[in-house]
Amino acid sequence: MRAIYDNYYRSYWSTTGAYDSVKTYIQMNFDGLKDDIIRMLSGEHVHVNTLKFQNDMHIVNSRNDVLTVLNLKLSTL
Repeated sequence: MRAIYDNYYRSYWSTTGAYDSVKTYIQMNFDGLKDDIIRMLSGEHVHVNTLKFQNDMHIVNSRNDVLTVLNLKLSTL
């Protein structure tokens, strides 16, 4: 709580291996992921199914898994 009160904190996620994995999937346009991110940056909405996410970036089955991780990261910033 003291770190939040003093505004002395930074993103944990950007220094983890999961961030590098996400970046790789975006660059290779895995399952249309890059296209969806471009759509979102343009203001469009993209449907994401978070129900099957296993919280494990070593097992990525779809763009939904990567977008769920991105959402978790963005939520913690």
